[in-house]
Amino acid sequence: MADQQDWSELTEDLLCTIGRRLITLQDLIRARAVCPSWRRALLAEQQRRFPSTQWLMLPHCTSKFMNRTAAAAMIGCKGSDNCRCFYDAAAQQFHHIEFPPGSHNRATCRGSAFGWLFMTGQTPCISLINPLTGAEIPLPPITSFPGVIAYRPEKVGLEYLLLADDGFTMAYGKKYIEKSYICKVAMSAEPTAAEDCTVMAIRFNDDYRLAICNPKAESWTLLSDRGIAFQDVVFWKGQFHILDFYARLMVCDLSVPHRPKLSLVLDLPYHRQITALDHYLVVCPAALGGGRERTYWTSEFRVFELNEEEGGGWDKVESIGDFALFLGSNTPAFVSTLDRPGLARNSIYFTDNLSECHSKNSSGHDMGIYDLATGAVQPLYCTASLHKNPLLISPWPVWFFPSSTTTVN
Repeated sequence: MADQQDWSELTEDLLCTIGRRLITLQDLIRARAVCPSWRRALLAEQQRRFPSTQWLMLPHCTSKFMNRTAAAAMIGCKGSDNCRCFYDAAAQQFHHIEFPPGSHNRATCRGSAFGWLFMTGQTPCISLINPLTGAEIPLPPITSFPGVIAYRPEKVGLEYLLLADDGFTMAYGKKYIEKSYICKVAMSAEPTAAEDCTVMAIRFNDDYRLAICNPKAESWTLLSDRGIAFQDVVFWKGQFHILDFYARLMVCDLSVPHRPKLSLVLDLPYHRQITALDHYLVVCPAALGGGRERTYWTSEFRVFELNEEEGGGWDKVESIGDFALFLGSNTPAFVSTLDRPGLARNSIYFTDNLSECHSKNSSGHDMGIYDLATGAVQPLYCTASLHKNPLLISPWPVWFFPSSTTTVN
């Protein structure tokens, strides 16, 4: 019997040749998981062909969501319930990723960070999914949120029983809970290091309060008091920054275990509060199926930079130069257009984040590329050709930022 080849001893030149023949980012990531020498040799190839980029995660890749023209352009799509389609904004091409088995039951993404997706569904289960590696990490379920009294799958259309702040109980359907109960999510670190990862969510239970957990926790913990409603949360410079509906900016101190504390860092004058919000919407009539529907489109963005000096506020920014800003329901990001020449400079790439309309089946369509110099809006891609109803794209698209150094554990 011939001696077996030790694959870890292949030369770097040969490994690079192998890397150039691998077609997809998933193939490269899995090849890099073979051993440390493969990981080192193939990293440069992965970063060259798939640099840290911005993908738009679209709804299920099945024929019922797309017409023949769109399906023909999406080569490699298996069309299974677990398949997702990602649009690379810089390369202007589609990637097709097969999610872990059964993940179609967690179809709605409420946030993305560190190459992971925060997924919910019509059951109480919540998961963090890495679409490039297939890894899945469960989080405490919806039923572990304070105020969720019961999940009753036999009560069709009224599966969830919730306790409101006024003491009354209300029944909600599972579709409503999937789309609306968790509004926004941010993470402090990759969830693979569970002891270092804190997940913060803004929940909607008529109060928009903050809740936190980590992958090893059994339940979610409410962080904020009643009467303080929040609209946005991001993790920045080692802290969670949270914005309430009065445009007050707060930070969360997690240094004391089990006793997180919110501190106010900026309180805007009343006359400036409205301009601190992210963008303006125009509600307009649109013909649909012979009837008249009310829908909305983004008409304008105004960009403000936080002045961190004592007594500072928001300073208006007229241009972001050779950068593109990505906005949506997850953490915003600035990306250099010099590094990614396929992106439009001085522009905002935005997706729909109006959760109130999502629960009413009329959202997901409001997305595009906003030119800060001219105020013009261009489509990200032809939504009308990809979806039968351009006024309802569900689950709504979410930005995903794959990590160029991701590996399979």
